[in-house]
Formats: sequence, C-alpha cells, structure tokens
Amino acid sequence: MVRMKPKTAQQNVELNDQVIIEEDEFIARLENDMGATGDFENKDLPFMEVASKLNTKLPFSYMLALTNDTHCYGRHVESDS
Repeated sequence: MVRMKPKTAQQNVELNDQVIIEEDEFIARLENDMGATGDFENKDLPFMEVASKLNTKLPFSYMLALTNDTHCYGRHVESDS
C-alpha cells in the first residue's frame, strides 16, 4: 500500500472527512450485523471479514474477535465442581 501524506491543509481536511465516513460505515455495518446474530450458527459474524482485514489498524480488534468467538462457541462459564 502506498501512503501519500496530504500536501495541503485542504487535502488533510478531505482525508479526515473520508476517515469519518469510513468509520461511520464500519459502525453501521457492525450495528446491522449485530442485530442479525440470530441467523448464524457457529459461523463468524459478518463484520469479522472486514475486522480481520483491519485487525492491525483497529485498536479494539481483540474485543471484536472475542465477541465473535463468544457468538460461535458461547460464554466461558466456570462450573461449581
């Protein structure tokens, strides 16, 4: 991936605007996918495809993976025995 830093203040503003749009779309997709979790049986949640691609860039990727794992395999419940 080629990284090109903004050369002008206007390009920087446009970059920030694009980041906000991308974050909003990502959050909307997460919310939509989380609302449909009843349709999946031990399968990854749909947002995991995107989250996996971005895992090194998302500071909360561990939490997304944990949410997905819990969805697929259930909660860790300690027994009393």
